[in-house]
Amino acid sequence: MRETHEGPKNQIFFSTPTDTATLIAAMPSPNALFALLVVGGGRGVVFFDHAEFNTSWDDAWSHHDWHEHSARFVVNSTHRALQTATDARFYHASAPFVRPFDASRLVVQFRARHPQKLDCGGGYLKLIDSKAHTDAVQRDSTPYRLMFGPDVCGNKNQTHVILAHNASYHELEPPMPCATDQAAHVYTLHIDSESGTYAVHIDDDRKRSGALRDDWKILPPRVVPDERYEKPSDWVDERLVDDPEDVKPIGWDDEAQIVDPAAEKPHDWNDDDDGEWEAPLIDNPGFNGTWRPRRVVNPAFVGEWSPPMLSNPDYFDDPSIGDMRGVDTLAMEIWQVRAGSLFDHFLITDDVELARARARALLVQTSGHDKDEV
Repeated sequence: MRETHEGPKNQIFFSTPTDTATLIAAMPSPNALFALLVVGGGRGVVFFDHAEFNTSWDDAWSHHDWHEHSARFVVNSTHRALQTATDARFYHASAPFVRPFDASRLVVQFRARHPQKLDCGGGYLKLIDSKAHTDAVQRDSTPYRLMFGPDVCGNKNQTHVILAHNASYHELEPPMPCATDQAAHVYTLHIDSESGTYAVHIDDDRKRSGALRDDWKILPPRVVPDERYEKPSDWVDERLVDDPEDVKPIGWDDEAQIVDPAAEKPHDWNDDDDGEWEAPLIDNPGFNGTWRPRRVVNPAFVGEWSPPMLSNPDYFDDPSIGDMRGVDTLAMEIWQVRAGSLFDHFLITDDVELARARARALLVQTSGHDKDEV
C-alpha cells in the first residue's frame, strides 16, 4: 500500500513510486481541479516530486557543508521555494528518490528564478546514484550521472546538459543559452535512452532536440576525412582579397604617434653618461587611422577545400548513452556570487505528459507575478 502525507497547502508527497492516476485520486479538494490540469491521464511513474517547500523541508533533504565558504539553502515563505541567501557561497543539498530510477525514458523538470539578477552563479541540479551519494557528496564536486540547468557568469550563459559516460563528463554541443532575466522559468529535459533521443524545453518551448549520439562527443565520429587526399597546391580557397586598384589617398596620415616638436634636449643631458637623447613621442593630432585597402571577391576563388569523407573504421555504437537507470538522488550543488535565486517544483518521472501539463500549469500560475517582492 502506498503511503502519503500532506504537505503545505494540502500538497501530496509520496513515499513510494506513484502512477499519475493515483496522484489524481489522492489530491484533496480544493486542489482536485488543479490536479486534473497538472496530472493528466498518463500512467507514468513519479520517482521524485517536491513542488513547494516549508520549514520542515530538510526532513527529507540533507545539507552538506563541505567547504569553509558553504551556506545553506533557506525557504522563502512567500514563494514556498528554496533560496540562496548569502553572497559568495557554495550551496549543496540533496534528497533521495522514492526508489532508484528504472525506466528508459527520463523527464527532469524544475523551476528556477533569479530575482537578484544573477551575474555569476549556477542554477542547475544533478542526478547521482547511491554509490556517489555516501562519501563523495562531501566533496566540492560530487560524481554525478547528469547535470542539467542554467549557469550564468558574465557574458557566458548556458543551459548545461552534461552526461557522465565511461568515467568522464560530456557537455551538450554546441552550448545552449539559458534565460538571463529575473522571471521564473521552467526547465525540462527529456532523455529516451531506448530511442537515443533528447529534448530540452524552457517554459514548455522546445529549444533543442536531437540524437544523443550526435550532440555529445561521446562516440567516435561516424565518418572521418580520407587522409589519402591532400589539398592541391594550386587550389585557391581565399574568398576575399585586397582590391589592387584601391590606393591610399594622398595626404593620408597613418602615423599614430610623432616626435614631440616642442621637446628640447635638457641642458644637463650628457650623452656619454645618459646615452643618446631622443625626443619623446606624442599622439599624432593628424592621425587618420590605419589605412587598409577594401576587400573584393577573389576572381580565382575555387571554394573551400575539404577531403572526401569515409566511414570511420573505429566507430562503434553504445546503446547505454543516456541510460539513467540506477540514479536515486537529486542534488543542488552550486556556487553563487550574488545570492537570491529561487528553486522549486522538482519532478523526476518517465511521464512526458505529466511534466508538460505541470509546466503549462506553472506558466499560467506564475504569469503576472514575476515582479513580486521576494
